[in-house]
Amino acid sequence: MKKYTIIFLIFCISNIYAQENHENHQIFGVNKLTPHAETFPFANESAAINGAKTHSKWYQSLNGLWKFNWVKKPSDKPKDFHLANYDDSAWATFPVPANWEVRGYDYPIYLDEKYPFTTTWPNVSKAYNPVGSYRRAFEVSKEWLDREVILYFGAVKSALYVWVNGEKVGYSQGSKTPAEFNISKYLKAGKNTIALQIYRWSDASYIESQDMLRLSGIEREVYLYAQPKVHIQDFFVKSGLSSNYKNGQFKVDISIKNNSDKKKAKLKVECQLLDIENGYEVVYQSVVKYKLKRNLEGKVSFETQIPNVKKWSAETPHLYQLVLKLTDNKTKEVLEVISDKIGFRTIEIKESQLLVNGQPIYIRGVDRHETHPHTGHVITKELMLKDIELMKQHNINAVRSSHYPNHPDWYDLCDEYGLYVIDEANIESHPLANSEDTQIGNEMSWLPAHLDRTQRMFHRDKNHSSIIIWSLGNEAGHGEVFRQTYQYLKRSDTSR
Repeated sequence: MKKYTIIFLIFCISNIYAQENHENHQIFGVNKLTPHAETFPFANESAAINGAKTHSKWYQSLNGLWKFNWVKKPSDKPKDFHLANYDDSAWATFPVPANWEVRGYDYPIYLDEKYPFTTTWPNVSKAYNPVGSYRRAFEVSKEWLDREVILYFGAVKSALYVWVNGEKVGYSQGSKTPAEFNISKYLKAGKNTIALQIYRWSDASYIESQDMLRLSGIEREVYLYAQPKVHIQDFFVKSGLSSNYKNGQFKVDISIKNNSDKKKAKLKVECQLLDIENGYEVVYQSVVKYKLKRNLEGKVSFETQIPNVKKWSAETPHLYQLVLKLTDNKTKEVLEVISDKIGFRTIEIKESQLLVNGQPIYIRGVDRHETHPHTGHVITKELMLKDIELMKQHNINAVRSSHYPNHPDWYDLCDEYGLYVIDEANIESHPLANSEDTQIGNEMSWLPAHLDRTQRMFHRDKNHSSIIIWSLGNEAGHGEVFRQTYQYLKRSDTSR
């Protein structure tokens, strides 16, 4: 009897794993790394402050031309295309990043209060659900293989499957926040092959139904980076003001991971805060020694008060340079240096009045979509700067990232030039939200997907001074799902 029970369980589990992830709304990531603030492992302080990761030997862009195959329905997708020796010579070439529909594959769809398919969640059409398959080669050195190699996708719509050297790496949904995969174990020195399959529609399409042109493909950059096995995994800056709004209350919580083969890493962690406007003068510096056992994640915190701090606001966007350095205390080798620009400001509501740094503000804001008539949802930094220039010329001081987290560069620019930002989770189920009978705000099977999108927005963007409000989404119903995503943000962040 027990034997048959075990066989039955194996059969059931096998069927679960055989299901396509893009039609299961409770699977939105397989082997994806946990979300974290945008970081990059620089070799020294100068490079970290400069911030040009593209010049680092630990960075490799995968933007550019890929081999590409497009079919109208999943049953026509190429078989075994992910294998390293697959012959893709007859395939087209296609740029990354780029939307399919602006390059002659399929067509854009504009809808507001209905879906572009007639199925019910979590299913999507079998007769019309275009699939794009991508392939390209890349090389890594033996030096890279001594580190952890991370594959980074800035934004992919709607569902993404990934293979490296013929082996399945993982899966991702959530088209407006990064998908990262640790691909170290799949790599070899020299030539490697990466293969992707992207579905236009997935169960994610039910909560990515924003009032905009529906487009597909890779919409932001793709690259590799190599980080040390002992590295800064994440950091969270709290930089508010004292009760008299004169002094800066600085705290940074740093998460460190030890994925090395050392039983215990002996580390030195250094924090610097530099006044950019005063020639990068050091206003705070501290060092702690820290030991971290293998396969664990630990936390180090620094905290101080900065007297008479220069305050950040849309009118006076003063920024300080934060530099975090991780050193092997035994060998004295600098493992990595990461950096970010932060501002000191306090957001409050008192007597129904929104205050920034104790002063009432008047919001003169706009909604902004990432869209361009020729490139679709692929936006350059130059276009972002043009948007900011137009906003400043027209006395606009606030912008809402309707209806999804924008490109990371956008928030850097809002920090630098001074715009108040409402950052919005990539959640909209407008066609379902139109009716109390169909809205999913109380459908708890959807909570994990909603929460994941909220968490990934928060962790990526949490250190930006310009963000003064979090938004749970747009036109997506109401109920316990949103109570819980709201409570998550309130627990995680008391500064907004």
